Amino acid sequence: MPAESSANLRSLPDGPNLRHLKDQAKALLRAEGASSLSEAQLKIARSYGFASWPKLKAHVESIGKAEELADLKRAIDTNDLDRVKQLMTRNPALHRLSRAKVALPPPLRTQKTGR
Repeated sequence: MPAESSANLRSLPDGPNLRHLKDQAKALLRAEGASSLSEAQLKIARSYGFASWPKLKAHVESIGKAEELADLKRAIDTNDLDRVKQLMTRNPALHRLSRAKVALPPPLRTQKTGR
């Protein structure tokens, strides 16, 4: 099956949603534009310029993680403790991220004044 030509490629929307892409594949299957769900997913992936559904899925998931990390950094930078707690509760994996991955500033250290 040949890949889509570059003239027929669609652009992913800002903040692409994996659920929406899955729904597109299911709609294509229902419209008989594909003989199986995996074929429909492949067609959707190729319509966005990806060689496979797993590559499209990985790309969309990485965008979601990057957005969540940016939200966490913004909450930390603005001292929005409630938002930090909300993000950390919703995604416990954020607890395990290194400072390098989120580009956080070094921790604040209290200096002993000698008093």
